[in-house]
Amino acid sequence: MKIGNNHGGVSVIAAMLMLLSLLALGGVISYLVAVGEESRASQHSSAQALYVTQAGVEYAVKKVYDGQSEIVNPPGQPFGNGSFTVSRSGLTLTITGTVGNAIRVHKIDSPTQADCDILDVDNATLVGGGQTLKNIYFRKNCLSQIVVDKLLFSWTPNGGQKLILVKIESSVVYDNPAGVPSGTLIDIADYVAVNNNNNVFSFIHFTAPIFGTVMTLTFHMGDGTTKTVTFGPLD
Repeated sequence: MKIGNNHGGVSVIAAMLMLLSLLALGGVISYLVAVGEESRASQHSSAQALYVTQAGVEYAVKKVYDGQSEIVNPPGQPFGNGSFTVSRSGLTLTITGTVGNAIRVHKIDSPTQADCDILDVDNATLVGGGQTLKNIYFRKNCLSQIVVDKLLFSWTPNGGQKLILVKIESSVVYDNPAGVPSGTLIDIADYVAVNNNNNVFSFIHFTAPIFGTVMTLTFHMGDGTTKTVTFGPLD
């Protein structure tokens, strides 16, 4: 009996396996190409979001130093192909840039109220027989406002004089006829500075002359920070 030759059948099967392998390989290549395109698009959007975030940082810093509100709520400030938002928590500003589905976040520290408080004591002088100190100036140079919450006056030598009254511009912020001694932290009526003009201590009145003393004045600001200046001897 003659045994049949199945080489032809084997060849067909091999060809089919080869075809299936090529089809599978083609699918893998298509998938990898698609993933690569998606990855490149994502990287491009992420890079753009970074630029948008950097623009938001510059915007926020400028607003802080222009004395304006830096807050930008959703949907945000448009920039380029995206937009950015700015939020504040304490001294931390959070800038979020968005382009499509790409999001980049950057945090920066805002200057404090003390940082933005400029003190000028160059013209400080005594009047009224040495019992009244005048011509101390302060102003803000950044933030939308600064708040003077408390004041501390210390003087040396200490001759037992007491502080009884403080007036800033037209506002009497502290009035205590009994007086307080040197080095006492006084809780004043909050004084809010909202522009960049000089704010003058109209007078700081004591129970007795303070000629020849060296004065240290500390501002306690509304955000808990402090600013100190020392000057004198007073004459």
